[in-house]
Amino acid sequence: MEPFAISPARHVRLFAALALLLTTVGCATATPVTPSPISVEDAPKLKTALVGTWAIKTTQKPGGPVKEASMLKVTFTADGVVAYNVAGAYHYRLEGRNIVSDGIFDVVRVEEWSDHTLKLFLFGNSETWSFTKI
Repeated sequence: MEPFAISPARHVRLFAALALLLTTVGCATATPVTPSPISVEDAPKLKTALVGTWAIKTTQKPGGPVKEASMLKVTFTADGVVAYNVAGAYHYRLEGRNIVSDGIFDVVRVEEWSDHTLKLFLFGNSETWSFTKI
């Protein structure tokens, strides 16, 4: 049996993205999940806008500066699948502006969105992440 070989050049991006996820998931103070209602008119707009692939652009810890980020990509499908380029695919549903998932981030809140930008609040670590659609 051949030993498992890791090519450093090939996996640098994967390692960096996993490091970003791991450092943000467990190292900060959680915010209790609260309902985030949405108007009847805006609910279908959010559902439609969410579908697609999003690339992270910035992160911000509570009270901290906005920092550039670039390793994470997230894809939402219309049939309720959310896939991370570094952590696999999971199921999600919208509850108002909250995205509830069985994945690495249980619940995130959509703070702002457009056809090309998405700003999420992560309850698990109280950070805000901004994305652009690619």
